[in-house]
Amino acid sequence: MGASDLRGVTNDAFSAYYKQQLGLTDQEWSALEACLRSPLPVTWRFSGNDERAISLRASMEQSLLPLLNEQPTSLPWYPDRLGWQFGVSRAWLRGKDRPGEGPEGPEAAAAAA
Repeated sequence: MGASDLRGVTNDAFSAYYKQQLGLTDQEWSALEACLRSPLPVTWRFSGNDERAISLRASMEQSLLPLLNEQPTSLPWYPDRLGWQFGVSRAWLRGKDRPGEGPEGPEAAAAAA
Protein backbone atom coordinates (compact mmCIF):
# COMPACT_ATOMS: atom_id res chain seq x y z
CA MET A 1 0.00 0.00 0.00
CA GLY A 2 1.55 3.29 -1.13
CA ALA A 3 1.34 6.73 0.41
CA SER A 4 -1.43 7.84 -1.95
CA ASP A 5 -3.45 4.76 -0.90
CA LEU A 6 -2.94 5.57 2.78
CA ARG A 7 -4.28 9.10 2.26
CA GLY A 8 -7.65 7.53 1.41
CA VAL A 9 -7.89 5.29 4.51
CA THR A 10 -10.52 6.37 7.03
CA ASN A 11 -11.09 5.50 10.67
CA ASP A 12 -14.47 6.47 12.12
CA ALA A 13 -13.28 6.09 15.73
CA PHE A 14 -10.31 8.42 15.09
CA SER A 15 -12.56 11.01 13.42
CA ALA A 16 -15.22 10.90 16.16
CA TYR A 17 -12.63 11.14 18.95
CA TYR A 18 -10.74 14.12 17.54
CA LYS A 19 -13.88 15.93 16.39
CA GLN A 20 -15.17 15.69 19.98
CA GLN A 21 -11.81 16.53 21.60
CA LEU A 22 -11.32 19.61 19.43
CA GLY A 23 -14.98 20.63 19.43
CA LEU A 24 -15.14 20.83 15.63
CA THR A 25 -18.17 21.00 13.38
CA ASP A 26 -18.43 18.54 10.48
CA GLN A 27 -17.28 21.27 8.09
CA GLU A 28 -14.29 22.21 10.29
CA TRP A 29 -13.33 18.53 10.66
CA SER A 30 -13.50 18.01 6.87
CA ALA A 31 -11.16 20.97 6.34
CA LEU A 32 -8.72 19.72 9.01
CA GLU A 33 -8.80 16.17 7.65
CA ALA A 34 -8.09 17.42 4.12
CA CYS A 35 -5.08 19.33 5.47
CA LEU A 36 -3.81 16.29 7.39
CA ARG A 37 -4.09 14.13 4.26
CA SER A 38 -2.20 16.52 2.00
CA PRO A 39 1.42 15.58 1.22
CA LEU A 40 4.16 17.53 2.94
CA PRO A 41 6.52 19.62 0.82
CA VAL A 42 10.13 18.61 0.34
CA THR A 43 12.41 20.60 2.64
CA TRP A 44 16.15 20.75 3.17
CA ARG A 45 18.75 22.86 4.90
CA PHE A 46 22.42 23.54 4.69
CA SER A 47 23.99 22.54 8.00
CA GLY A 48 25.98 25.06 9.93
CA ASN A 49 26.26 28.77 9.41
CA ASP A 50 29.82 28.93 8.14
CA GLU A 51 31.44 29.88 4.85
CA ARG A 52 30.95 26.38 3.42
CA ALA A 53 27.17 26.43 3.98
CA ILE A 54 26.91 29.95 2.53
CA SER A 55 29.02 28.87 -0.47
CA LEU A 56 26.85 25.79 -1.10
CA ARG A 57 23.70 27.92 -0.93
CA ALA A 58 25.17 30.46 -3.35
CA SER A 59 26.19 27.70 -5.74
CA MET A 60 22.67 26.24 -5.65
CA GLU A 61 21.10 29.66 -6.25
CA GLN A 62 23.40 30.49 -9.17
CA SER A 63 23.77 27.11 -10.88
CA LEU A 64 20.81 24.90 -10.05
CA LEU A 65 17.80 27.16 -9.47
CA PRO A 66 17.87 28.81 -12.92
CA LEU A 67 17.48 25.34 -14.49
CA LEU A 68 14.27 24.47 -12.61
CA ASN A 69 10.77 25.10 -13.92
CA GLU A 70 9.31 25.07 -10.42
CA GLN A 71 11.27 27.14 -7.95
CA PRO A 72 11.89 26.22 -4.32
CA THR A 73 11.61 28.99 -1.77
CA SER A 74 13.77 29.79 1.19
CA LEU A 75 12.14 29.42 4.59
CA PRO A 76 11.64 32.96 5.89
CA TRP A 77 12.21 31.93 9.51
CA TYR A 78 15.48 30.02 8.86
CA PRO A 79 18.62 32.18 9.10
CA ASP A 80 20.68 33.24 6.09
CA ARG A 81 18.41 31.47 3.54
CA LEU A 82 19.96 28.13 4.56
CA GLY A 83 16.56 26.37 4.84
CA TRP A 84 14.50 25.67 1.71
CA GLN A 85 11.13 24.25 0.69
CA PHE A 86 10.03 22.78 -2.60
CA GLY A 87 6.25 22.76 -3.07
CA VAL A 88 6.08 19.21 -4.43
CA SER A 89 5.97 15.84 -2.72
CA ARG A 90 8.87 13.41 -2.53
CA ALA A 91 6.80 11.02 -4.65
CA TRP A 92 6.51 13.70 -7.36
CA LEU A 93 10.29 14.18 -7.35
CA ARG A 94 10.72 10.42 -7.80
CA GLY A 95 8.23 10.47 -10.69
CA LYS A 96 5.51 8.50 -8.90
CA ASP A 97 2.86 11.26 -8.97
CA ARG A 98 3.57 12.48 -12.49
CA PRO A 99 1.45 11.12 -15.35
CA GLY A 100 3.34 8.65 -17.51
CA GLU A 101 6.21 8.35 -15.08
CA GLY A 102 6.88 5.90 -12.30
CA PRO A 103 9.73 4.07 -10.68
CA GLU A 104 10.62 2.61 -14.08
CA GLY A 105 10.73 6.05 -15.72
CA PRO A 106 8.91 7.55 -18.72
CA GLU A 107 10.50 5.12 -21.17
CA ALA A 108 8.80 2.12 -19.54
CA ALA A 109 5.43 3.91 -19.55
CA ALA A 110 5.80 4.70 -23.27
CA ALA A 111 6.80 1.11 -24.07
CA ALA A 112 3.77 -0.26 -22.21
CA ALA A 113 1.38 1.96 -24.19
